[in-house]
Amino acid sequence: MHELNWPDIGHNFLIGDDGRVYVGRGWNKMGQFSHDFNEKSLSIAFIGNFFNIPPGPMALSAARNLIECAVIKDYLMENYTLHMHEDIECTTNPAPSLKRKIQEWPHYGGEIPNYLGC
Repeated sequence: MHELNWPDIGHNFLIGDDGRVYVGRGWNKMGQFSHDFNEKSLSIAFIGNFFNIPPGPMALSAARNLIECAVIKDYLMENYTLHMHEDIECTTNPAPSLKRKIQEWPHYGGEIPNYLGC
């Protein structure tokens, strides 16, 4: 935040490995995490290092519950798709073990074809 002169955290929510959900920007403020998808996304960050080991079951369950809550409250459409940051931006994946878990979820949409242009 300080190096880029951001006023606050860019994600809407953050999830700890203990399953606690922390409010970043919350439901009603647009996230600032992607150049072209901020206006039509809900961003969730997992707190920790998930390069080799994925988040624990409590964190993954919290994420799924948060997404379900977003659908119920009409913050997400029922036919939403899940994407990792590197699916929509030219970045490397700092959390391949997390991505392997998310890819198993029914709404995972993967890389957006013809968008990245990396």
